[in-house]
Amino acid sequence: MSGPVSVSLLTEDDIPGAIDSIQEAFADDPYHHWIFDDQSKFSPERNRISLDLRCRWGMRNALFHVAKDADTQQVLGVAMWLRPQAHNEPPSWQEWSEGWLLWLQQIGMNLRYGHGGLNVRRYYIWKSAQQALHDELWKDPRGYYFCNIVTVRPEAQGRGVGKSLMKKVLDQADKEGVMCYLESSRAEPNIAIYERMGFYAVREMECDDKGVKVKVRVTAPILRYTYNSPSLRSLYVQYVNNQQPSRPRMRLDDLMLTSLPTFPQYLRVSWDILTTQLFCMMRDSKPVQGDNGSAGTS
Repeated sequence: MSGPVSVSLLTEDDIPGAIDSIQEAFADDPYHHWIFDDQSKFSPERNRISLDLRCRWGMRNALFHVAKDADTQQVLGVAMWLRPQAHNEPPSWQEWSEGWLLWLQQIGMNLRYGHGGLNVRRYYIWKSAQQALHDELWKDPRGYYFCNIVTVRPEAQGRGVGKSLMKKVLDQADKEGVMCYLESSRAEPNIAIYERMGFYAVREMECDDKGVKVKVRVTAPILRYTYNSPSLRSLYVQYVNNQQPSRPRMRLDDLMLTSLPTFPQYLRVSWDILTTQLFCMMRDSKPVQGDNGSAGTS
């Protein structure tokens, strides 16, 4: 008999179960098979050490939540979110030192265990494509909550584990008026699940290694205050794809509606009618002089 699901921040004792959850969830993931292209060389031992380093880094530097069965304390899933960072803001001393520490630890791991089947060329193809997309899409100067890892064990699916994990940070982002972002290399069933949480696919990223490709759907929440109005989803997709929005003088700040409180339920009925007036009321009415400046899963 399965017990209720509890969600808390990751602790030292949770790390082994968190690693099990990540390895199980990504075993059949397209990205995993693309970057570990020769599965005969894949080293689960080396992969566990790499994930252990990442979990410990996440405990210190990210919002790393774990979902557990409240009765058995078995880890059912994990989610790690990177905190938003203001556009063009240099890293703090702690962020800089933590990044170097993780890099040195990974160097030591590679010297001892090798790459464990990791296709290094493809890894850097991925990171390069990911960074280019972030530079293009991350237009809000305040940054984004970035869901870097989210997994649910196969046997725990259907119990609301993923939703409970995501809700922790999504609710926080709503209160702060900050957008969120994630990437998924598995279209089915992930995209439909994320859409029910308020996300919407805005771009497809393709990583190509001499004709061997993997595709990733890039998703972002579309105005969680707007109850996913189709007209506003269309405007947002136009914006991030650098197209001329159908309404003039539109800014990403306006689209985010960060200066408004959560909308009452009655606005759902007349939202499409009210959008034009609301946009005109946002912050100021100065014409846009140009797009805002634009701001990783490995």
